[in-house]
Amino acid sequence: MASQLSTYLALAGVPFITIEHIGSTSIPQLSAKPNIDIVILVRDHATALLACDALIWQPGPTEYYKCIGDGGIRGRISMKHQDWSAMLQRSVYIISEDNEEGMLSLRGYRDMRECLKREENADLRRQYDRIKWEMVEEGVSDGVEYGQQKNSVVRKVLIRMGWTHEDVNRKEALDVRKPGQPVADDPY
Repeated sequence: MASQLSTYLALAGVPFITIEHIGSTSIPQLSAKPNIDIVILVRDHATALLACDALIWQPGPTEYYKCIGDGGIRGRISMKHQDWSAMLQRSVYIISEDNEEGMLSLRGYRDMRECLKREENADLRRQYDRIKWEMVEEGVSDGVEYGQQKNSVVRKVLIRMGWTHEDVNRKEALDVRKPGQPVADDPY
């Protein structure tokens, strides 16, 4: 998937720093929804906008990405994959190095992934897995509620990775979504 995204960016002449697989599907032994989360890191906001355009216009007509603004989380551009025949959906987040909020989110994504991959943190991986399964059993279908109910465990993970409570509060404040209210233009 990273090579496909890098091809689209290259065809449009858009430089990028890295393309990273984040989220639950990037962590072995962790349950995950059928959605792959990817971050594209670029240098600045102007390049982020070019990357957004590249993902809309470079893929063929049966597979492209739709921009949904920041998707309710400040500091990023949120893109949703539009190939409905795909078994796995894809969410791509474009973050620029010149955006402090986006870089805080990226730090969180990376620290979550690295912490939960480590065997010495199996206790947190189990807690994270358990809360996700509890929501499934409770029938939580609202994506915003699903994401925000994981915050108690996410907080523990980030604290273990050296975050201060203030840093975690700042990261949580980036999420301006409200449960029960759809994100504008979200196709899922």
